[in-house]
Amino acid sequence: MPLNCLQPGVVSILADTAIRAGDVDEAAAEEARKEAEHALANQSGEFDYGRASAQLAEAAAQLATLRKMKNRAGRG
Repeated sequence: MPLNCLQPGVVSILADTAIRAGDVDEAAAEEARKEAEHALANQSGEFDYGRASAQLAEAAAQLATLRKMKNRAGRG
């Protein structure tokens, strides 16, 4: 099916990688977030801003997803 065919109620997500929500380790994601924030705050030498920024975005997305899942589970 072509990507430009729109169907009500259908969402297509194109991504290079995917992680199942059940496979996300909250403690590891929180640690990754802290490390990325630290790297961004303390840039030195061969600092790769793009990589640190991407790591921070990934960790933040994982944590946000986990929080949303917990909120939904709490309502059930």
